[in-house]
Amino acid sequence: MKQEIFDSMNDVKLTPEKYLSIMFDRTDEDGILYIPGWHYDRPGWTCDADGSTDENDSYRCRVNWGESEDEKQLNYKKLLDKFLDVYNAIKHIARYWDNIEDDVDKAKRLLDEYTLSDCYLFDMWNTYVRPLDTGDYDLKKIEDIEDRLETVEMVKQIAASIAKGNSVEDFEKQAITEYIDISVTPDEIKYREGYLRQIRKDAQNRIGNNICAYDVVIRARRLCKLMSLKAPMMIIHNESRQLAAAMLLHEYGTSRELVDNSIRLRLEQIELMSDEELDELYRPKKTNTRKSLAPLFVYDILTKRSNSKKHLRQQDILKELEKYPYEISLERKALSRIIHNLIDTSQYAVFSDKTGVWIEQERSQ
Repeated sequence: MKQEIFDSMNDVKLTPEKYLSIMFDRTDEDGILYIPGWHYDRPGWTCDADGSTDENDSYRCRVNWGESEDEKQLNYKKLLDKFLDVYNAIKHIARYWDNIEDDVDKAKRLLDEYTLSDCYLFDMWNTYVRPLDTGDYDLKKIEDIEDRLETVEMVKQIAASIAKGNSVEDFEKQAITEYIDISVTPDEIKYREGYLRQIRKDAQNRIGNNICAYDVVIRARRLCKLMSLKAPMMIIHNESRQLAAAMLLHEYGTSRELVDNSIRLRLEQIELMSDEELDELYRPKKTNTRKSLAPLFVYDILTKRSNSKKHLRQQDILKELEKYPYEISLERKALSRIIHNLIDTSQYAVFSDKTGVWIEQERSQ
């Protein structure tokens, strides 16, 4: 049975304040931070993300907390204070969710007289909770386009599974039959892209142009709605953690890309190891055949031919190993084990995701 790896970043008991602390502590010396991916509400479910995310995905982010340790600590404290201001304001605004909706005048009457930690609730609502400006776009048309886009993607995935010889459920076969003719025209895609630009622009106008502006607003709105519904605290904490992460990336993030969970969970596993377990992990194994040098050869190939922008597939590495000066032949399973071990040994800065394997050159040099 596969051993379960504890995932502290998805712990249901984790408060958003502690989550911010974990993200700060786990940002490495090169500013690399792995955090769980999050879902998007439609419309705009792929807005600002490299594809839709699920429970198997993480975000690989670059974060600049500052140059010196003092500056990093100061920026962390500023972010924590800002998040708590937003969180507490949303908690109060949630009481008026059903009465306000998108009515600015009504929101001003109900909220403008209240302050919380020197923050005007109306200003908080207007920045973080007010519905995003959709311009002249027809939301029913946008919803219909996204429904069909989702259906087209589902059909593609089922068809690909069938093409690989995988077994599919009866309902999936039925879906292929029923939805095979569903499509989205180029003009409709262009219309939807214009809509997404519109709501991104409104979010950026509110809080600034850095990455994840849309994420901050949409997560704040979701949190306010959940609070208004008196959702269980477990759900409130989950949404507030994602708001905290979005605010971090907007304040100090420089990039975000989608990867699978394996790297983030391996880093956590290493962090939780005892000194004895770490010693065993790093202890070299004694062997005396040429193939025993395979891990060194693989690492050499990755060092020379990969970086964070250029990822190598396993097939590419196997071909290189057969050439001079390595001249060894490996099975794919053996190579997979070597890559797995290199990734687990964090000092080598080897990473992998669905696109291949690479070395973080800044860290490996």
